[in-house]
Amino acid sequence: MCSGDLHIGRFPSDVPLTDRSLSVEAAWERAVVLALNEGVDAVVLTGDVADQDNKLFEALGPLRSGVARLWAAGVRTIAVAGNHDYDVLRRLAGLVDAEAFTLLGTGGTWSTTLLERDGTPALRFVGWSFPTSHVRTSPLDTFPTLDPGPLTLGIVHGDLDQSASAYAPLSRSALTSAPVAGWLLGHIHKPLMETVDGTLLLYPGSLQPLDPGEAGAHGPWIVSLEPDGTVKASQRPEATIRYDRVDVDLSELDLLEDAETALTTTVDEHLNRLCLEQPALRHAVVDVHLRGRTGLFSSLPDLAESATGQSVPGTSAEALIRRVHVDARPAHDLEQVALRNDPAGASAALLLSLQADDETARDLLDQAVRTVRSVDAAPAFSPLGRAVQHPEDAREAARAVLIEQGYRLLDGLLSQLIDD
Repeated sequence: MCSGDLHIGRFPSDVPLTDRSLSVEAAWERAVVLALNEGVDAVVLTGDVADQDNKLFEALGPLRSGVARLWAAGVRTIAVAGNHDYDVLRRLAGLVDAEAFTLLGTGGTWSTTLLERDGTPALRFVGWSFPTSHVRTSPLDTFPTLDPGPLTLGIVHGDLDQSASAYAPLSRSALTSAPVAGWLLGHIHKPLMETVDGTLLLYPGSLQPLDPGEAGAHGPWIVSLEPDGTVKASQRPEATIRYDRVDVDLSELDLLEDAETALTTTVDEHLNRLCLEQPALRHAVVDVHLRGRTGLFSSLPDLAESATGQSVPGTSAEALIRRVHVDARPAHDLEQVALRNDPAGASAALLLSLQADDETARDLLDQAVRTVRSVDAAPAFSPLGRAVQHPEDAREAARAVLIEQGYRLLDGLLSQLIDD
């Protein structure tokens, strides 16, 4: 069984703090039970098992207890350290049976261990651990020459295809050129599995999702060595929390009550579907996006405000509407309105430019980005830190805001003309 990025010591966001079943510690306990029920030969942890802030007191106890329970059933725990727990896992290794817990690659030096079955080497692991909280060079630059032996899996914590990363940058090409059958990786919290040139690359993701940036199903992975020598992996979606985006189409709706019904019905259907896919689910957190062209556009901000923070109960879980985004558009024909010789026509023409990304739009976006950056640089905001954003990301963020506000302006202008 493979897992990583537990971050024991943190609690997931936007969920009830009093419900222990939603905690990372409880997720780790369930993973231990799953490993025992599945009859696995080993549990592999790919780093950041403990969180940086509360690692010593909150992480050591649950980790030590889980490792001991696994070893009582003859199941070894094999791990590498990440940037958060580079020191705490070394301490754990000194507190448990050396045969129960193997920490590979201490001090940033690759090391190996064998997994035996019936006294015969069946699988070899080669791993590398963070020696400090930041590593700017690729661990693969020092990958060792391996002696002939059984099929090998690599274990390393690092940032995939981010050459400037301070967290052990890894490249796909370097991973797939190494003499291993597959890689068990840590650092990226969203699960990712792919096979490149016959080599398995698996980021198991966080065991229990921690915030809305970790959307989708989460849970441990069962990795198996097949008789033909291939390596396969499958996820067990055991997480009790799930973060998702839900789209609600408001097209063709004329009454606000119908929009409210569409929103709650869509969230309810989403929750029921998740409960079937993840029987352990207890709490879903959704960001709702209102979409479509609708005559209700001017009323949607009020709908969004009233729905935000509401809970939708289900039979075995509940959904929290964390935020409602108004991505819908007024039921106006932009091309037709743009022919008008008035402020509404000018607004419609500008919206068409923003969507077409023509020269007018690019000039406006550049101006918007410069304005935002000048405000951000004001001394009053210095305690908040400086967020460095890629120029293209900044342009696209500005475009989204301008389009949203442009539609609101256009709808308001046309409403005034109708009233007049």
